[in-house]
Amino acid sequence: MLQVAGADILDMPPSGMAASMHALAVSTLPCSTAEWNEGGCVIDTSCLKGHATAALRDWCRTTRGVVCLEWLPYLSLSTLQLYDSNGGQVDVRTALPLLAAPDTIIGDVLNWSHINSDHLAFQALCGGLPVSKISSSRAAQLSRLIALLICNFPSIVYATACHLELRMLSPQQDHPHILTPPSLASPTHALLTTVGSSSSYPLLAFSSPGLLAEAHRATGSTARITGIHPHPTIARLGCLWVGHRRWKRDCKHYKAVAAAVSREKGKVNLQQRALDWALEAPCAHRALERLQWTDIRRIVGISSWGERLLYRIKALGHHGDLQVPASLLQFYLSVVPPGFFTRLDQEFSWYQLHARNELSGSGVVNTLTAILTLRRVVFKRLWLCVFAKRIGQ
Repeated sequence: MLQVAGADILDMPPSGMAASMHALAVSTLPCSTAEWNEGGCVIDTSCLKGHATAALRDWCRTTRGVVCLEWLPYLSLSTLQLYDSNGGQVDVRTALPLLAAPDTIIGDVLNWSHINSDHLAFQALCGGLPVSKISSSRAAQLSRLIALLICNFPSIVYATACHLELRMLSPQQDHPHILTPPSLASPTHALLTTVGSSSSYPLLAFSSPGLLAEAHRATGSTARITGIHPHPTIARLGCLWVGHRRWKRDCKHYKAVAAAVSREKGKVNLQQRALDWALEAPCAHRALERLQWTDIRRIVGISSWGERLLYRIKALGHHGDLQVPASLLQFYLSVVPPGFFTRLDQEFSWYQLHARNELSGSGVVNTLTAILTLRRVVFKRLWLCVFAKRIGQ
């Protein structure tokens, strides 16, 4: 799933229209954690189905197109363009710091469903899983997120079948066919049902073009299906609004946006790895800071095994040799001496003789398995010491 928002700036609604809708939404939301029962809350949507909501929904439909709420849980929260009560754009990372992590989507923190035509239930999530208790600060930010979603996507207050049906594009507005997306019971087939008929036809749904061809074959001359709008069950590239300009940008643009977000995640991971090194081994951290990532490929005479070793050491996945002071000293030099890799080109060379004998006896064949084996042996010895001490007491 491509969880990245586009770079186009959306048109904001008139300030008066946004203010009236925001006031209605806030009046229906929970004000304290006591109104969140088992991590969920229910709001009455009957008061929201008035002139203000209808006017804002018509404005969104005219300006942007028909909103596809089935894609809303998959949107990246930190890059989502939302407007506030004044009609200005909201900085989601500043307004919702507890929710808008770089790799968080809406479906990771919030879920919703219609109980009936006038009641909408919201459930707080953590990593996509329901939670029974939430803090007061998180509840306040969830309430603000719900208000922003209602104001930006007013169609959410109306119970529709967007999650249960695929949107078929056709010049015939009253064609009798209903296409149900693939389910857990049948993940590879969509179900085509005809109104007034008790029969239904399973259609292969491996891709959108293939499903469209299957729909043409099944419907025949009864309806002219020109397209099927992307749905999370059959498409990877989300399309939040149904309009005529939805494919204006090419794939190169979407790949560039995705690559930019991926680089930001990589920077965060590198900072976290450096922090882990600083906490676990400050001396090793200072030594590795002198060795840049780009310098690893520039070392003359380095073997492929030694190059991978340096990457593992710097990424906190391989740190057996950093307990030796001589190895740490070598990292402070401008160029790592070739002797460092000559000694390490042999597996398990930094272990003592009795440790090598234990590893060879256990049938270990690679370095990473050796590290896990040694840790298991140390933990077992520690547990035996604690057990013996308790028996002695």
